[in-house]
Amino acid sequence: MPELFVDRSHESGRLWPRRAIGALALLCDAGGHRVALVEPAYHTRGLILIGGAVEEGEDPRRALSREIDEETRLQREAGRLLVTEYVNAEPGRGKPDGLNLVFDVEPLGPGEWESVILARAELKEKRLVPLADVETCTEGLLARRIKTAMRARAAGTHEYLSPPE
Repeated sequence: MPELFVDRSHESGRLWPRRAIGALALLCDAGGHRVALVEPAYHTRGLILIGGAVEEGEDPRRALSREIDEETRLQREAGRLLVTEYVNAEPGRGKPDGLNLVFDVEPLGPGEWESVILARAELKEKRLVPLADVETCTEGLLARRIKTAMRARAAGTHEYLSPPE
């Protein structure tokens, strides 16, 4: 399990909490009817949004651009923050509690998704999933995250998600 607290103050001696931060992309086709999902090579939990962990000292927007490039070789900048989601710790995976930040990104152009060549060290699969099929292609929390991000994008708002009860 990672250290839960890190002394960052040096003067006050206060222990600050260490939390995981994920930066995720809501990358859709030009019509906004399909969302780009990938299956990472490093786990078997199925399709997820493109993105990943924000490294120590890294800006979440820069982390997302880096992750999109590493996973797809597409060049995208993080746009508007759509969703902030608090996620519980997963002690069995050594993962502390944290936040997932879902950003809007520039939609895919014609043929762009088809041109993506999977970096096999990173990804096993890529799919453009119709929004109506998101719940059947992903696990429940991800489906909730995607639907919330789509709603926030359409309304021009930001949403906060707490862990389900």
